[in-house]
Amino acid sequence: MLKLFQSIFGGEAKPGSAWPESLVEAVIERALDGTDPRLRALGGYRKRLREPALATIDHVMRLVDELPAPLAATAENYRNDAGLRSMFASPERMFEVIARDRNLEEALRSGTPDGKPLTAMLMMRVSEKHTLGIDLEDDVLKRDVQQTIVSFDGHRLIDPCTDEAETRRLLKRRAYDHILAQVLEAMARRRSTRTGLAGQRELLQRKSAALQGAGWSFEAGGEKGPSDAAALESELARIEEEIGKLGPDEVTLDAHLGMLAEALAAPAKYLWMEERSLILDHRNVLRAQADSVARELHLRELHDGRGTRMATLLLAVDPGLLPRTDFFKAASRYTG
Repeated sequence: MLKLFQSIFGGEAKPGSAWPESLVEAVIERALDGTDPRLRALGGYRKRLREPALATIDHVMRLVDELPAPLAATAENYRNDAGLRSMFASPERMFEVIARDRNLEEALRSGTPDGKPLTAMLMMRVSEKHTLGIDLEDDVLKRDVQQTIVSFDGHRLIDPCTDEAETRRLLKRRAYDHILAQVLEAMARRRSTRTGLAGQRELLQRKSAALQGAGWSFEAGGEKGPSDAAALESELARIEEEIGKLGPDEVTLDAHLGMLAEALAAPAKYLWMEERSLILDHRNVLRAQADSVARELHLRELHDGRGTRMATLLLAVDPGLLPRTDFFKAASRYTG
């Protein structure tokens, strides 16, 4: 059965050298647990998935290891960093949004060493709105000027930990799970003329919905933490038991194995990072050139095979800088 919080992509992974067999085996088995565990009924599934699994390991490792060092979420960095100024209306708003993040609340509630910052991935939606506004052109104030306003919303902190290396490990697992989530969705959508498969599709859809609600990928879901793991894994066990009762339909399983092997062999089609440069003024209006009020910022955007696009930034958060009142309110929500 899929264990959501299983340790994977940990210290056994050595960049620049051959991946250990323990990691390759764990990646293959998690692929089956995260999609259709009945694939174990097919002989030779490990051999068929080995090379694709290696390709995905390489991709996931690079994706996360190439992220820049965390940027400290401080008032000083807010003043100096064009990205933070564009992502938040003010330093006070930045601290407020961070303090109210559910994942950060859970990490702090679980206990962290006093005075030690947490590292987390900040994720946001990026949208553009075309409108008419007022602008200064050649020292002349003009109205009804075509403008594009860029906005950042849906801020979420992913995998906050006091150890940056642990945050990166969790992000690797999440990136891998995000790829598997898309394969599972494709399996649930697959249509066949064979009878008796409507129930299978419904069960796979239930599994996909449960995993998305658990926040096991980068999608915004329920993002249930360790305290919900037992209930969630119990639900997954019930679903997988029902799937198992359907029996080993060799035609369907061979098709599912092919879908899984194809996805793992080309992971960059399902999850990738793109760099994007924007020049924004103090109102987040898109400009063609940088000047005294418009600064260039460099975004790292995470894309997936569904067309989802999210801006990302690795942040270091000092809990001591955050509004304390938010923590008292957060604690009351958990304790009642």
